[in-house]
Amino acid sequence: MIYNFPKVILFDLDGTLINTMEGFADLAGELIERDYGVPFPQARRNYITTSGIPFKCQLEVMFPEDSRNFEVQKEFERRKLDVFFNMRPDEDTVEAIKNLRKIGIKTIVSSNNYFDFVQRYFAQQPEFVFDEILGYRDGFAKGKDHLNYVVQHFDIAKDNMIFVGDSLHDGDVAKELGIPFIGRIAIRTKEEFLERFPNITCVNKISQIFDMFKENKQCR
Repeated sequence: MIYNFPKVILFDLDGTLINTMEGFADLAGELIERDYGVPFPQARRNYITTSGIPFKCQLEVMFPEDSRNFEVQKEFERRKLDVFFNMRPDEDTVEAIKNLRKIGIKTIVSSNNYFDFVQRYFAQQPEFVFDEILGYRDGFAKGKDHLNYVVQHFDIAKDNMIFVGDSLHDGDVAKELGIPFIGRIAIRTKEEFLERFPNITCVNKISQIFDMFKENKQCR
């Protein structure tokens, strides 16, 4: 796919900028096996296949209107913080974000983690600098809410944006919003991304995105 040189790139956080998803999947698999009786490998896989939305919504997809969902979600959100706050970004990603900003591309975190948690995380990572950090609050979630904020706050049209994420749901969100998508290969393979989104580019690391645009021209 050919991408125009963007003014803004929005990045999902978990699994895209930091490698938290494997730990989250292990935790979710443990809780789902314990409380719902689903074998761990399948429980873990179910978490991955529904990823990209808040865990409370994932549980509703897997176990609609189940009375256990609320307490399981509370425990997951509490215990996931150990994974979240102990995961440092890799050097490639930190350097790539610096380089994208150097060539005039605004970089924005768009996460469905609670806003306070996201702010606390980046306060502990002073070398990991973005133009804006957005998280989840009631009535303000990743997707349409974050996009509208960026359009208004930075006065940038959505056709000058790209969204980068590691889940199929992220790709669905980008498609629904009408902005180009780049898939970060992590919990999803290149083949899985391209089966649903045949015309996108997939990357193994964030520096490959910088390589696409460092010549300041349309690149493949």
